Amino acid sequence: MKKRMLSVLLCLCLTLSLLPLGVLAASTHTVKVVLFVDYSAAYEELEQLNELRRAAGETELVMDVSLMDMAVRRAAETTLFFSHTRPNGEPLDTARPSSLEGVGIGENILRGGFLVSASKATEQWYNSQAHRTNMLYNSYRSVGIACVRTMSGDTYWVQNFVSMAGTPESTPTSGTKTLRFPVELAETYRDLKLTQTSLSLAPGGSEMVYVCNGNTPVEPDTMQSSDENVAVLNMQNGGGVKVTAVGPGSATLTLGFAGSSATVSVTVAGGETTPTPTPTPTSTPTLTPTPTPTPTSTPTPTPTPTPTPTPTPTPTPTPDPGTVPEEVDLSASYVELVEGEQLRLLAYVRPDGADQQVTWSSRDPSVASVDANGRVTGHENGTTRIIATSADGSCTASCQVVVNDGFGGKPIYFPDVKEGDYCYDAAAWDTSQNLEIGFVGENLGVAKPCTRMEMVRYLWKLMGSPQPADLDTNPFTDVSDLPSNRDNR
Repeated sequence: MKKRMLSVLLCLCLTLSLLPLGVLAASTHTVKVVLFVDYSAAYEELEQLNELRRAAGETELVMDVSLMDMAVRRAAETTLFFSHTRPNGEPLDTARPSSLEGVGIGENILRGGFLVSASKATEQWYNSQAHRTNMLYNSYRSVGIACVRTMSGDTYWVQNFVSMAGTPESTPTSGTKTLRFPVELAETYRDLKLTQTSLSLAPGGSEMVYVCNGNTPVEPDTMQSSDENVAVLNMQNGGGVKVTAVGPGSATLTLGFAGSSATVSVTVAGGETTPTPTPTPTSTPTLTPTPTPTPTSTPTPTPTPTPTPTPTPTPTPTPDPGTVPEEVDLSASYVELVEGEQLRLLAYVRPDGADQQVTWSSRDPSVASVDANGRVTGHENGTTRIIATSADGSCTASCQVVVNDGFGGKPIYFPDVKEGDYCYDAAAWDTSQNLEIGFVGENLGVAKPCTRMEMVRYLWKLMGSPQPADLDTNPFTDVSDLPSNRDNR
């Protein structure tokens, strides 16, 4: 069943700032959001955009590297505040790359259901005169396009246009990547919501709760249980909070971000518990007095040597404050893997001007190891921590890694797949590898047939979405010559 699409369309072409810089900078907080970035869809939309421009007699646009990065960043921002004003309260032109300082920026944005395709986005924009004006404006020469999808099942599209000639990627990025974005959010635009506010569980049972800004799940920075003998909390990939029932009773969970929080009431069923008897304290043993030592004769003092003059130290140069590591952030603080599963952690050293190199290590490599690029591999049942250390050794961050011999409980976002179903573990693994995202964010479609094209895509993704050896030859008459289909071939 397809979700009714909600398309909210806005258009803006900026040549001047509309607000002073940093108008809300003093009241912002960093919010972290995990998104699926679909690069193949972005290049597919570029082809459709240029097809419309050719039909209108206009010059084709180049997908500029820096503009594409800007579009991806803007798409992440619109998931938290859907507007041409940035979520930190600053105007759009503060998001442009430094290489485009003083250059006017045009922007189209769109949001809708989970699978708003490139063709649907192009159609929606083109049917709006204001958006169409940006798409066909004869002075534009470069564009950045982004398509991102949230954990809650929404798609966000962004187009950014400029009149300067662009620099394309040497090899276009393809496939879908899961990325974690820190976004500055002003208090004015903070809209804390929880996906559940009360839970009833049996001992050993679990449920997922998501902390959201509006409809978009974010990583909580407040996560507490009033009684961990009743319920404990663990953060999952993407920021979801797994609530696990421990024993009978009631507890209040406090979840939130950026200084705001809300509560979830948890009731765990069970009979009367037998109180544990208080142990009888063991009497403290009487200490045997230590015998007084026989005094040692005083040795003849050694003559004091004449001190060597201390050399004057060479002054240590003061490093540029903007290049000194202050903090290391990781793309996840808690992950669950099965034996043999791999997952790559990303490290962000703050501020951005600091050396971004980190050293990776595992507290227990027998449970999970990590390579020099942050790729974690689960080996055997257990728990360990993966640690990233800044190049100067001053800052660290860690991620708790739990390795199991089965998927047992990884979060699934499809209502037609229930824990205990015969296909649950397979579907959990399938979705954790981003092989299948379901039908418009609602059902996985357990009973739906699988096409040959879908099977090809699964195999391609399992191989790590490799760059095709031949992008020019198409042996199949039923496969259109779009970037995403070229990848599949």
